[in-house]
Amino acid sequence: MWALVEVNPMALRKGTALIGLLLASAGGLPALASESAVVMQILDGKQLYIDQKQALVKERATAPQVVSTRQSRGQLGFNTGAAARINRNSVMRLGSSCFLMEKGQVLISGKQAGCTRTARLSVRGTNYILDVKDDGSTEVTVLEGNVEVQPLKDGKPTGKPPLVINPGQRARVTIDGAISRLMMLNPLNYQEILGGPLFFGFTSSLPGLGALETYLGNFVPGALSNSVSYTSRISEVDACNQAQYLMPDNSRVSKFTVTTSPGLGGTSFTC
Repeated sequence: MWALVEVNPMALRKGTALIGLLLASAGGLPALASESAVVMQILDGKQLYIDQKQALVKERATAPQVVSTRQSRGQLGFNTGAAARINRNSVMRLGSSCFLMEKGQVLISGKQAGCTRTARLSVRGTNYILDVKDDGSTEVTVLEGNVEVQPLKDGKPTGKPPLVINPGQRARVTIDGAISRLMMLNPLNYQEILGGPLFFGFTSSLPGLGALETYLGNFVPGALSNSVSYTSRISEVDACNQAQYLMPDNSRVSKFTVTTSPGLGGTSFTC
């Protein structure tokens, strides 16, 4: 569990300077264009803070203030029109059109750039998850839309070209600014995310939720339902066995649906 540390003026100046450096290196807005965010919802208790003060719904935080959580989760509404859902044990510092995620996990819905010490994310309006790991690396998961990731090392550009992460992809940026582990999300990954702490229990709307639902409905069948499927060229039994292996722990089968699809390459079986 992360410990919440006291924010002193020296640390505040350091964090603000870091965000300014990130923006300058990426051609961002000057420091005068500060972010602000309103607390829209707090879940799991009241452990959401602006700096070291317990925050209330409708309270506003402005750069360079720090929004943090302990055992609570919360949703913020940015002045850009985007929204952020912050997971437990997370720390976010507002900046100049680019928030700095110091630790923990946040879901961003809408046009809002994000920064860590190893990456700067540029978006045009999307749904993505930014996760700062215990080792300082950054994991970026794009649920819908596209995110351009500029690798950084200690907040400074590495000179390496940016990477565009497409919808349904996840990548990690190491503490040295190397981008690795690009992987594709499957329907089960989406189900775990949609049923996880960044979605479960929230009632405040997300500006990009409609776009996410449309994308999933068109390109990730099964992500919006409590079902998984698997296609096999061996047999119906193999297809159903493989589908059961994809099911989350503690889930139970309520119905099987099997289809066959003859084709030039042979018959495929989907369960």
